[in-house]
Amino acid sequence: MEAVGSLLAMIGTLAFWVSFVSVIRPLRRIGLPTRKRSALALLLSCAVITTGAALAPDEPDQPSDQATQEPAPQSEAPADSPPPAVAAATTEEPVETTVQEPTPVAGSPNAPSPDRIDGDKNFGCRSRDYYSKLVRFAVQGDREAWSRALAEGALSGECILFKADEPVFVTDTALFSGLVKVRRKGKLTEYWTNFEAVTR
Repeated sequence: MEAVGSLLAMIGTLAFWVSFVSVIRPLRRIGLPTRKRSALALLLSCAVITTGAALAPDEPDQPSDQATQEPAPQSEAPADSPPPAVAAATTEEPVETTVQEPTPVAGSPNAPSPDRIDGDKNFGCRSRDYYSKLVRFAVQGDREAWSRALAEGALSGECILFKADEPVFVTDTALFSGLVKVRRKGKLTEYWTNFEAVTR
């Protein structure tokens, strides 16, 4: 049966290609003078290929003698112990990774020196609006409102009073408003202050 199926599949494949060519250009000599008859032969060759494939058995993926082999015996480990790979990984000491910070060379363009606060009467606020409100009180001459707003801001952590000559880094500028945003050395919080409060 296998041989018949293989023979049918081979004949069907050959007939398929001949009829396919005759659909494009009719072959009068082999009895396919029209495209209609060639198309019919093409369908018939597909049926022959399908029948041949159905009769020929599928070849197994693996040889049968390999399937019958039993796996090699493995030494049994206790049920509560981890697999050897896991056990080896857990017995090793953890590897410590350290990230080394780049150390800028003094005088290089990558080593900016901090700016300094000019004088001891300068203040800064986290919010630009709150800083503008304090400046507005000062411009209006309302010293009492200015003092109260600054005290409330200092208590809530919104505002701070800078020390004279304190090192700061400029993080943002609002040139048209005359304000700069600064960060104190070693701190993360940034504050808006007057442009004239910062000096090199």
